[in-house]
Amino acid sequence: MSINPVFAAANILTGIAIAWNNQRDITQTVTLGITQIQGGEAFNIIPNTAFVGGTIRFFDEDEAEKCFAIIRKVSENIAAAHNCTVTFRETNGPLLSPVVNDTALTRFTRDVAHLIYPDRIVSGDQYIWYAAEPFSKYSRIAPTVFVFTGIQNDAVGSGAEHHNDRFDIDEDALQYALGVMLQFAVCMTGD
Repeated sequence: MSINPVFAAANILTGIAIAWNNQRDITQTVTLGITQIQGGEAFNIIPNTAFVGGTIRFFDEDEAEKCFAIIRKVSENIAAAHNCTVTFRETNGPLLSPVVNDTALTRFTRDVAHLIYPDRIVSGDQYIWYAAEPFSKYSRIAPTVFVFTGIQNDAVGSGAEHHNDRFDIDEDALQYALGVMLQFAVCMTGD
């Protein structure tokens, strides 16, 4: 005698997974991370709503927009099949551009870091990291470089990948970030 949004949400997730593989350009890397599903708080009460949340990471903004359109279309059609409706937050869509380092500034920063930490520099050239965050907005104004501070230290149990419950940092590594920032400023101003 009621409509269960939990089943609709589960079907939406399955539908998105299938459509994601069949309807997008696989040559364009767009990652989908569904990280939340919530519906109800009691085992014997059918909830009025269910919530699904997550993130998309991308390099091509047009392709990201196409992927959001897939999510919207699948969600609305499956919800309708369950006699439910879907409400998207106003923020549903590409909020942040990808973080892409300026090539020349990256070289400069690597050289600056090498001046004070010659045995501590690890190149990340062999892999692409999907950073999408407010830092990307700076690159619309000026060349930017996003630098990682090494946080892995097995002795203190740090170094797990981002966005999981084991993530922790070795706070002693922050001295290297500060040192590179200061050396960068000194070299950039020529003092």
